[in-house]
Amino acid sequence: MTNEARVTLAGALIAVSNFIGNVAAPASVLLTPVVILIVSYVLIRAEMKLSYRVLLIVVAIVLNDFFIKLFAGGTHDMAGAGFINLFLLFGLVIATGLIFIELKFAQKNDFKNAFLSSLLIPAVGSLYIYYFGFFGLIYSKPISDTAAISRQSGAFLGHLQFSEDIVAYSSDSVMLIGGWSEQERKINHKGLFQKEGYSDNILYVVKAHHNFKSHSSSLYFQVNSKDVNGSSPVDSTIYFSLPKSDTLVYLTFFKIRGPIAGDSILQQVKINIK
Repeated sequence: MTNEARVTLAGALIAVSNFIGNVAAPASVLLTPVVILIVSYVLIRAEMKLSYRVLLIVVAIVLNDFFIKLFAGGTHDMAGAGFINLFLLFGLVIATGLIFIELKFAQKNDFKNAFLSSLLIPAVGSLYIYYFGFFGLIYSKPISDTAAISRQSGAFLGHLQFSEDIVAYSSDSVMLIGGWSEQERKINHKGLFQKEGYSDNILYVVKAHHNFKSHSSSLYFQVNSKDVNGSSPVDSTIYFSLPKSDTLVYLTFFKIRGPIAGDSILQQVKINIK
């Protein structure tokens, strides 16, 4: 088979796999290890310099991942991106083993050349995943660990002020010891270069101290609602996101004593940004 035929065959296989993925996701994701295996085998046996062959394999693997994330099922969310990257890693491991065996035993290269050439696949693949792991996504950056870090990032809006500092029920109590608000940062990686910007939401971070002895004795909270359904347990850090248009912000604290009832509400704490 000529070199041109091998490159054409590899490209056709990638195109067909991703066409199937486009009409029946996540087929192309599941096929990733198989596609990488066949493409690597076809290209490593081409009649050209070893460095060119390895480069072609790397380009083919990257193109296949690009097409998956853009056209064949997409990443959709962080979990989807992780799913795609997992199968890409499987493919990289398989390709590395195949290339080493082919170079060392079938093509009779010395061990050093075979080992280093095959090692280029996971090395370049790891660098690729590091930067392009979330390619095709717009996702939020995590909240800052401290107000100082928030200031350094330029997202800081102000410290939080509470209408009440202590929420108590019987022997259980929560002390609101501080907090801050910051702009929600978004990473747009739909293009080759990541772009960082801000969304229309504000992140609120509340630091708290509580004396709960077990999960069963904890208090729960809800944001801008008196409905205990969907409430979350209080922890040492309470954080949530609200649209910038929500100028009234309050936390409702609950003590759930078994069946949910109206008297579960303990008190409401209004939050202002200083």
